[in-house]
Amino acid sequence: MTEATDADLKARLAQDGSVEAAGDHRDERVLAIIGRAALDDYLAAFSRPRPTDQQRLAFIEGNLGLVWKTVVRKLETGAAVTEIRLGTHVRVVRIEAVDLHLGPKLSDARLTIMGAGWGYARGGH
Repeated sequence: MTEATDADLKARLAQDGSVEAAGDHRDERVLAIIGRAALDDYLAAFSRPRPTDQQRLAFIEGNLGLVWKTVVRKLETGAAVTEIRLGTHVRVVRIEAVDLHLGPKLSDARLTIMGAGWGYARGGH
């Protein structure tokens, strides 16, 4: 597989509240870890303080293709480590708040549609 498509990408919630996204890039399996603090920081710009774990996951699922562009950029600049997970080599990329802010603009539309418990205040990004 050369590039992951949105259909090839999967996201799940980790035990620590971070979100993990997995897909293939070129011939490698890639795992992106988007930290809880990074997500909280980014969502605060949308006037969405203190999201729940499920809201963090929904936000990433709604923006997975855009987040993956940031993952690929970090892969191509050498900002990944190789780890052995479940007996196979996986490239791991950690996504921090600065990566989210510098990457493509993400949308909170999925959270608004969900009525994510915050009302409808929209912030700037």
